[in-house]
Amino acid sequence: MMSPTLLKSCIQQYMIKLGKGKKTSNAARQHKGLHVMWEYLSTYSKAADANTATGGSKLYYRTDFADYMVSVGERNAAVGFVEGLDRNEYRVALIQIKEQMETAIYKRLSSLDKYKSLQQRRRRMSIVAPVSDKGNALDFEERIAIFDSNFRNGLFKLTAMLIHNIDDSEDNEHELRFAAIGSGLNGPNTPKENALDRDMVHAIVWLPIKMFTASVMEGAVDCWCWAITGRPELELLIVKEIYKVWEKIISDRHGLYSIDKPEPSPLAPSEKEELKPKPPSVNPHRIFLKFIEERIYLCMHKADIEMEMLVDLLHKSLSLILENPKAPMTRHVGGVGLRFRFLYLALYLVQSDYLANGVSKYLLREKIYHTAFDYFTVRHHCPTQTHNELRNDIRTLIRFFSLVHGEKKFCNDSPVTIDVSNSIPNGINNEVNDGSSLYGTNKSGTTGWINTLAGNTAVATGVSGQSTISRKSATSAKNTEKSTDARILSRDLLKKRNLLLTLIAYEIERLETFHNPLGRPELQFDQDTQSTYTNWKLYDLNGISNKAWQEYGRLAWFVSPDLAISLYYTIPKESLRLEIQRLVRSYPLQVRHIPEALSIFTLTSDNDRQCETSHILTWAAINPVAALSYFASARLNQVANSYTIQFSS
Repeated sequence: MMSPTLLKSCIQQYMIKLGKGKKTSNAARQHKGLHVMWEYLSTYSKAADANTATGGSKLYYRTDFADYMVSVGERNAAVGFVEGLDRNEYRVALIQIKEQMETAIYKRLSSLDKYKSLQQRRRRMSIVAPVSDKGNALDFEERIAIFDSNFRNGLFKLTAMLIHNIDDSEDNEHELRFAAIGSGLNGPNTPKENALDRDMVHAIVWLPIKMFTASVMEGAVDCWCWAITGRPELELLIVKEIYKVWEKIISDRHGLYSIDKPEPSPLAPSEKEELKPKPPSVNPHRIFLKFIEERIYLCMHKADIEMEMLVDLLHKSLSLILENPKAPMTRHVGGVGLRFRFLYLALYLVQSDYLANGVSKYLLREKIYHTAFDYFTVRHHCPTQTHNELRNDIRTLIRFFSLVHGEKKFCNDSPVTIDVSNSIPNGINNEVNDGSSLYGTNKSGTTGWINTLAGNTAVATGVSGQSTISRKSATSAKNTEKSTDARILSRDLLKKRNLLLTLIAYEIERLETFHNPLGRPELQFDQDTQSTYTNWKLYDLNGISNKAWQEYGRLAWFVSPDLAISLYYTIPKESLRLEIQRLVRSYPLQVRHIPEALSIFTLTSDNDRQCETSHILTWAAINPVAALSYFASARLNQVANSYTIQFSS
């Protein structure tokens, strides 16, 4: 099996070989490979539409045609550069190309710093007289495009050098052949990797993250696919480096894992601040994720070490809220589509049969739920995406909603059971499978499946001195404890699933309000896409009782107090808000880092003395307008006045 991107790369590689042929042109004119190429472009390319200036008619075109032709041109230029080099000059050329790419990175960063300083100076000057900086913006964009183009050319040159670092003189340039990706070529004539190959692979994979832009990442993905199709024996080395680069992006906080920038308040403007949203730059990461998505679907149809690498990558990319209070993923609404697209891939892999049941699979499902909950721990404002981007993000949320809705059948299964026959030596009898629960406990305090296996092994081999009746009763008691633990974990997972469905449904409704505020029929989603979401919202959401809303409040507080505070302002349910108010007044130390929680803490209905104002002095800072509302309050003492004076000055 081959992904669409790899198939396109194979066709491009074939066209380059076909153009280099020295035989008659009839072979190129009548070859079936040309038909394969155009059939692919007409079938798998994306259709984009744009409204014309007059009338309601639409102009349809294929966006992949332009990308395909640009990529072929860049590959031909890189191949021409490499053909002019001698094989002994590759090492020197590698160093020179890397220096040129580093220079492009440095010039781009310096131009960006100069443009930012110029913008700040012009904003200060615009207070006296309006200044137009459209010409400077266009010049800056042109310079940035030149730097990106130089960087892309260097990537394609390195990739061409990597592919031509083997002797392929015997290949038939008029034959369209697809290598079995992931088949592990180990024949006697299979070329082996060398030190130069590893250096070039490292440069091709690691250099793009230094200039993490959409244009550079598109070229990087093309080069990666080109290298995999041109050198299939290096596939495992290439994807291993790519997964390490993904971990590097997490540690450097780029793209989806960037740090949220504080947006200035319009109540206190400053000359150094620009009053506009500051969304994260997630488009480069979106291109990178598309490559990872294709690798996940590709690994489902082959059994090798790459699936283990992908599972390890998912574990490192996701985290529990309790173990990482400062979540690595951005919580900005601009990254909602990319976040839930990544979670959709992870949950789809967890629900499939390609992963064995065990602690790793159960922990990965918990991380998926917690990463989804982490997005709802803050209050979101207006979307910053374009109209088409917002529509795609809503569609991604609806797909993830449908996938979470199907979690009910997985929640009823035992979440942490493992296959003991594959985990212990083959000499042990199969009767030990009765004690395969990972959460088995006994009265002496020892836990774990290893102790359970030890006890069952003694029974199977006849070493134990117990009678048959006592052995049966002991086994039944252990099985009862295991089933009880499994039911508890299943119920907990089912509650989280129901809470997550509720949060996603409210977020879809909120984003649909910005996407289609007037309810225009042409902007509504088709029924096949949102049938699960519509039916759940119609029958299940309206049937949630007050007791269930209280349970949701307690569960949200258990997952994260930040989630409970956000839930208080998101869902206008009286029983839910009363439960969260009770939790805030009972445990104020857990939410004193949240400015919005202060209004919940000081909100009382019957007895004004219920609010312990001694906690107010240790609360997080709030905006001056909200702080002034506590000054000289009739129901708050001088402690609240001191807090007001501290943060309103």
